[in-house]
Amino acid sequence: MTTEKDQEFITFLKHSTTVGVTVYSGRDKETGSFVSVILSLEISGYGDTQQEADEMLESSLQTYIRSVKKLSVKNREIELMKTGWRKAPHKRKEFRPYNDSKNKIKDFNFDGKVASRSIKVAA
Repeated sequence: MTTEKDQEFITFLKHSTTVGVTVYSGRDKETGSFVSVILSLEISGYGDTQQEADEMLESSLQTYIRSVKKLSVKNREIELMKTGWRKAPHKRKEFRPYNDSKNKIKDFNFDGKVASRSIKVAA
């Protein structure tokens, strides 16, 4: 059986990077703001609408990927390990999460209605 965690990946090639992650979205109980979060990378976005939250999340993801791509291969691996990622077995340029990021959802103050979806982004 394939889980969401198994589907998540980051592949760094010489001229491109591909990211496949799970996005969780909901509404904050206290502020009423919409929140979108990639738990496995600890990246989030928020806004008055779901679209604003998603746009901020995508911008944050692009910024993160650009900054990680600038690192040396060794420092890139160290940085990704800080958020629970490691190199995929038998794939030199691919990383996969090894932590159970879904348990982090409880740290968010969602109103109880949480949606999840997989996205794939090329950077």
